[in-house]
Formats: sequence, structure tokens, C-alpha cells
Amino acid sequence: MVSVPLQEYLFLSHYSSLSEQKFSKLLSVFGDLTSILSSTSQELVSQGVNPGLLGEFNSARRMANCNSDVQKALEWSAKDGNFIVCYEDSRYPQRLKEIDHAPALLYVKGRPDLLSKDQIAIVGSRKASPYGLSIAFQLAQEASAAQLNVTSGLATGIDRRAHEGALNDIGHTIAVIGTGIEGCYPTKNYSLKQEIESNGAVVSEFALGSPPLAHHFPRRNRIITGLSLGVLVIEAAARSGSLISARLAMEQNREVFAVPGLISNPQSAGCHQLIRQGAKLVESMADILEEFPHLDINSMDQIQKAFINSKSTGTDSQNPDPNDSIQKKILRSLKSQPCLLDTLALETNIEINELIERLLVLESRGTISLESGRYHYCGK
Repeated sequence: MVSVPLQEYLFLSHYSSLSEQKFSKLLSVFGDLTSILSSTSQELVSQGVNPGLLGEFNSARRMANCNSDVQKALEWSAKDGNFIVCYEDSRYPQRLKEIDHAPALLYVKGRPDLLSKDQIAIVGSRKASPYGLSIAFQLAQEASAAQLNVTSGLATGIDRRAHEGALNDIGHTIAVIGTGIEGCYPTKNYSLKQEIESNGAVVSEFALGSPPLAHHFPRRNRIITGLSLGVLVIEAAARSGSLISARLAMEQNREVFAVPGLISNPQSAGCHQLIRQGAKLVESMADILEEFPHLDINSMDQIQKAFINSKSTGTDSQNPDPNDSIQKKILRSLKSQPCLLDTLALETNIEINELIERLLVLESRGTISLESGRYHYCGK
């Protein structure tokens, strides 16, 4: 690995008068910090650097050595499993360099090599339905089985279940967070963050100790999509951060995928909007893999095996009694004809969340199947 001027990176990224966007632009133009520091005043000014900041460039190393926060970051990076990956570091993911305003550096806890592996971003509502949570877990597990890493934002709801689905198949997942690398928001996801650090990577562009400020999360989203081949949206309201991620993905020339949901669920409105705008409708990970010819399509066999295994691990409490009256109502309707979820809810008069939970259990047992948005009775 080529030696990089880490102290100067830290100082210019977080503690100088230079904006992070301006620093990012300079790196994209000059290619590395050494070239920036060796450039002439005229060259820097031509790229929009205020002449008043030139002194900070010329004395970056000296000022970095005197900055206690820079020294704390260096001490953090010296510990096992902690890394600061700069723009010119060989471990910096090439895919991320393609985006506008690529971060000058990344704090990584875990495995920085995973950042350059093929990955799919999975994002969605923090207030997801049981259906959405189940789909996020399933598709993340299928992605993991296909050797496709899962990237998300460690939020509650869809993000959390996507991370858990990837880890459930002993796969790898990447969490990009909106705080300093040692922080966790929400705090209830701290144990999951620790698991990801051991079986993947946690990533932040923010200085150590940075709190979860509101404007951090849109910035975090551009990294989630920038690292990935594409973004999959599962449940998103008409106005949501997930739609911002989808827009960023389009701007970054990434593929956009969406899972359809209930027309009565406001959390599905954003996904339906994306599909109308050209996002690919997804029913299984196969729909995503076929968009990336370089991926190993033979891994589809692994996906099916992983999915079957996941469905065979239920406990007795997950298997309803065949004499259960609610189950009888569901099966009676499906024996007559395949049904959309909304239609089935009307026919059975079962509360939607309970109906979804029952359908998931019946599907896991092979009693019913979901095909093209309709539930079918399989006769088991």
C-alpha cells in the first residue's frame, strides 16, 4: 500500500477553513493530496481556492501536528480493526471516486477491503410493515448467498433487517453511518453495529465525536449509493430519505430497483412512484442479478438453497395450528382463486398486519406461494 499523508488529510478534511466539498473537488482534479500541495498558487486559485487559504495548504503538516483532534484520530487508527482510508489509499473504493463530492477520507471499523467488493444498497422506511421487514430480510439473505454484499444505513426498520438478513447467511454487510465512527444512531442498534464490525464494515466520513446531525444523513446516503452497483428501495413514503437515495443513485448512474407493496399502504407510495419513473420492479434477487452480467449467475442455485434453508428453520410457535380459524379463512379464500393482498384482506376481514404475519408463516411452510403479487394455494 502506498504511503499517504494522513495527517494532512485529517487536518484539511475536518479542521481547516477549506470546505469539504472544495477539498473533494480538488482531489478529483489533481488526483491526490501530494499533487495539490505541490501545485502553484495560481493553479489552486484557478480551482476556486481562496488566496487567503493558501497559507493553510503550505503549512498543513505543521498545523496537523499541532492539532489535538488530528492526533486523537491517528491514535484511533492505530488500534486493531480501525482504519482511515484516504482518497489516494489503494483501499479507497474506485466506484466511490466516480461520484460528485466523493469523501476525502473514510473512517472504517472492520474490513476496508469489502468497500471495493460488489454490493447492493437496500434502503427503506424506518416505520416498515411486517411485510416490508420480511422482504428486506429475505432479499438481503438472497444477496448474501449470491456473494453480493449488502450496504445500508444502520437505521431502524428496513435498514436493520437488511443488515440482519445478510448476516444471517454468514455474509458480509456494510453500514454507512451519520455520526462519528465510534457513535451509533439510533443507540438501540449498537449491538448490531458491533456485529457488523466483526462480520463486515462500519463506515463514516465524519470526524470522531460527530453527533447525529440532521444534515449528516443525506450526505451519508450518497456514500451508500456510491459504493453500490444499485439501490433497492423497500417501502418508502412519497417524501422520504429513501427517495433521496434513489435520486442520488440515478445521478450517480447506478441502477434503481423497487419492491411493490399494498396500494393502501402510504409507505408503498414512494416505491410505486419509482416504478412508474422506470425503476425495475423486484420480486426476487434474480431480478437484480440479471442486470449485472459480470456477476456469477450460477449463484442462483445458492440463493435458492439459502432461501429454502431459511424457511425450514422455524419453531413450533411459527407454525399455526391447522384448526386455527384465521388460517382456515385464508386458505378457504386462496383455494377458490389466487388473491392480491388487498383482496384477501377484504374477503377474510383480517387486520392487515396479522394477515401479513400469517401469510409469511404459510409461505415459509410451502402451503402458499407469492407469484406476481398474488398469493396462491399450493395444496400442502
